[in-house]
Amino acid sequence: MFCPNCGGALRDGAPFCPHCGAAVAAQPQPQQPQWQPAPAQPPRWQQPVPSAPAQAPWQAPYPAQYPPPTAPAATRGAGNLVFWLVVGAILAAELIFLALYLFGGK
Repeated sequence: MFCPNCGGALRDGAPFCPHCGAAVAAQPQPQQPQWQPAPAQPPRWQQPVPSAPAQAPWQAPYPAQYPPPTAPAATRGAGNLVFWLVVGAILAAELIFLALYLFGGK
């Protein structure tokens, strides 16, 4: 603060100027903002996790006008038949080689 009469420096809240003796009106002090602590929040690892949707968008059921695709009836079992024929042929070949190895003569 400074004296309005002589401009001398004043102590905060002084009623008179120590330099000229003039009465000093109480000048309003600028208010310092009060420090406010941040609202208490739990650490991030303790915060609740938002719930996931019941079904992901790519797993949504087909609408009624678009039924899910299905394989034609004629080709459904054809893949399995080929698989088992190949497995059977491999097993038969192994049995033949095993029999020749164990029981084959010199």
